[in-house]
Amino acid sequence: MSDLERLIEIVRGLPPNEIEELIGFLEERRRPGKRISAEDFQRILDSAPGQDIDEQTAAELREALREGGPSLTLDEMKREIGIA
Repeated sequence: MSDLERLIEIVRGLPPNEIEELIGFLEERRRPGKRISAEDFQRILDSAPGQDIDEQTAAELREALREGGPSLTLDEMKREIGIA
């Protein structure tokens, strides 16, 4: 299994709030001079509010992750779902 395949498998198992935090973390890692330590990232995940979703929504999210599609920044995603 490649690293990319391992990463995809891990992401598929994450709850939506952790996926959002992971996206933010990865976007920060792409910026020159902006690095977040693994410990800081874990603190970010630990402080993320939990979200309860029904099984149908969870299945739709898993399917969307499998299908891929255009990428969004964290800010764009927040605007899309109405939390920014």
